[in-house]
Amino acid sequence: MPLADTGRGTIWRVEDWTNNKVYDGLQLDVEKSNPGVFTAGLPNILGSIHVMKENKATTCQICLILEKTLEVDSALRTGKIYLRGANWGIRL
Repeated sequence: MPLADTGRGTIWRVEDWTNNKVYDGLQLDVEKSNPGVFTAGLPNILGSIHVMKENKATTCQICLILEKTLEVDSALRTGKIYLRGANWGIRL
């Protein structure tokens, strides 16, 4: 998913990804955008945010811990979940 808060572009700050506010927002977005999908913990970014910034990365991977529901099973079958205004690939 994009590291930029707007979902577009390359401008982002390390501070944007080093506080709980962003993860609380991702959790809320996952649950509101995907009826029947419930998080069992806060999302977590995969990798070092500082290394991503040094490498001028514009996207990142997020780890979601979800409750097992029919909707989550369906999302895993299709390989997609809606987050931050777009469909993103997911895998178990």
